[in-house]
Amino acid sequence: MPKEFRPGWNYFYSDVLQQEIAVHIKTGEVYCEDRTVYKPEEIAIMQAANQEASPGVHLVKKVFKGTITNFIGKENRKERRPNGPGKPQGGIPGVQGHEG
Repeated sequence: MPKEFRPGWNYFYSDVLQQEIAVHIKTGEVYCEDRTVYKPEEIAIMQAANQEASPGVHLVKKVFKGTITNFIGKENRKERRPNGPGKPQGGIPGVQGHEG
């Protein structure tokens, strides 16, 4: 069965995410084949950091239904010391979870 292409959307294949994505022409929202959605603000944050959504970032966003609020590239990360055994690490930097 052929895919349905809707007016107002541009369709691409992401080699990085290994899936099809659709970009809304007016809003800039990006819908992924796995139903993960990137808002224009999230795309702007990644572009400002000169980064793209890696499979790891994408997986975290998908699993936690999060919003990218900050993006720290590898070259800007500081060494982090673990909190020790049995102590929670806290939230994931740059990802804000949403319950749905």
